[in-house]
Amino acid sequence: MSEKTEESSGKNITFVISSFGKGSLQPDGNPDPFLGALKNSIKQIYADAKILVSCNGLSDPREVNAINKQIDIARDNCKFLKDSPGSLKLVTHYHAWRHIDTEWAVFLDSDMLLLKNIDQYLTDNTDYIFTWRKKDMTIRGEWPWLNAGTMICRNTPNVRAFWQKYYDLMWKHAMFNRGDQFAFVELLDGFNKKINYGKELFKLENNQTIEFVDHGIKFKTIHCDYLNRSAPFEPWLEETAIQHLKGIQGTIITKTDKENRYQVFLNNTLPSLSPERRKNLKKRIDLWKKFASEEIANGVIDL
Repeated sequence: MSEKTEESSGKNITFVISSFGKGSLQPDGNPDPFLGALKNSIKQIYADAKILVSCNGLSDPREVNAINKQIDIARDNCKFLKDSPGSLKLVTHYHAWRHIDTEWAVFLDSDMLLLKNIDQYLTDNTDYIFTWRKKDMTIRGEWPWLNAGTMICRNTPNVRAFWQKYYDLMWKHAMFNRGDQFAFVELLDGFNKKINYGKELFKLENNQTIEFVDHGIKFKTIHCDYLNRSAPFEPWLEETAIQHLKGIQGTIITKTDKENRYQVFLNNTLPSLSPERRKNLKKRIDLWKKFASEEIANGVIDL
């Protein structure tokens, strides 16, 4: 993995980071350990890009409070969103659109790092990029074939109209205990059927790009390995442009007490890791520490 700082590109981009509820920008909230690191990683590569933290970083406190109130009401009235609030990032992304005036918008979860320039994906024949993974939705209970942590969009009327439909459908799926990815799949029903609900994706190499047109939008889908990789125990992939610090990586960084996950990691998972898997996990945590503030980084275990 290169430590070299890459030069900013000429691309006109707004990076949108989801942040809502109590966090580093909210009174009495615990500091968000991811937000500063992600912003620093973006600035290292795109020094002049706009970074919009939605909704907690918006300039108008009335707007921040209104969006957070909307989210609180949704969680109070929907057990799925109360227990699994991940879909609510779509609310913050949706409201962010009113502040976007650049050609491109890159929507990210806060627990990510930008590691490489992504200009190669922002081509003239592309309007919307999402990341695919090998999931077979014909299996009962399986999650969709996309991970919505990264969405890269050209700022066009058709893309904005698609987001309105995506946002509206998210609420319907939440009432049936399904994440926002299911709303995305429903909107791309033709593509979903073409790939046989994900079964055809297992025939592809991970470096394969799929392109198609729907809703008047030129879609491009890239495997998660390149724009949305987690894989905490796997060997490092040099081509990864966006690292997603979810799962056990997030457990280590946040030291969450949810379901006693952090203590389970310390007492059970960590002692049983092979040297190779521990080395690969350490590489990701150390990378996050490089971008995080010293105070926050020093509070996280050294693997």
